Amino acid sequence: MLRIENLVKRYPAAGPGQDKEALAGVSLALEKGDFFGLVGQSGAGKSTLARCLLGIERLTAGRIWYGGREISALPAGRRPEVWRRIQMVWQDPHVYLNPHWRVGRLVAEPIKNFLAPGKAAVQARVAELLDRVGLPAETARARPHQLSGGQAQRVAIARALAPGPELLICDEPVAALDLPWQLQIMNLLQDLRGRAGLTILLITHDLGLTWHFCNRLAVMREGRIVAQGRPAQVLAHSPEPYVRRLVESTPRPVWTARGGCG
Repeated sequence: MLRIENLVKRYPAAGPGQDKEALAGVSLALEKGDFFGLVGQSGAGKSTLARCLLGIERLTAGRIWYGGREISALPAGRRPEVWRRIQMVWQDPHVYLNPHWRVGRLVAEPIKNFLAPGKAAVQARVAELLDRVGLPAETARARPHQLSGGQAQRVAIARALAPGPELLICDEPVAALDLPWQLQIMNLLQDLRGRAGLTILLITHDLGLTWHFCNRLAVMREGRIVAQGRPAQVLAHSPEPYVRRLVESTPRPVWTARGGCG
């Protein structure tokens, strides 16, 4: 479904020869139906990779294919074609959900932008999406500040699902939530993967999430992929020293417990 090859992203620095290399030749492939985890410490380049996939950041070098078609060279006017198929869920919904809009309008906006149906069809689609993410219909009348973090993240997921994407990129979607809400949101994503046929790229620093929910993962360090494979293979058996340090620094080694997708 998605293939990226030798992605490089450099940011200019103050002096010559001091450019910051956020991505240093990243290559990955996602198959349809994957729940793919991308893990690493802060500053590893995970979020930069997501922004490059969406075309928010311009690549320094490298190529991206989606569905067998190269999308990395698309001009700005053609990017909405990609955005309909690849949607994003960011970390803190209260930061990017317009505080002045009610939930119904927030979810309706991408429906109107990408699908342009009639008013009745928009309202029906909003109600369907809120139900799909486990929110009651009256949530449509609320504003973001009236919602808990978990409820707001469900709204963000409904908004991302609105145009009918095939790939959902989730950048630390539960990092700002309490544990009960973390589990609910992750279970929701797992359910959507099964029922809606979504492919999910989960960006996280939480090794436990990748063990329990992902069927494949890759580990990033300083803009490079240092290990990838099935969770059990990578977390329990990788010879890479950086991976071992990540495993050892996690307080509870959940990958040694039974279960998970590894």
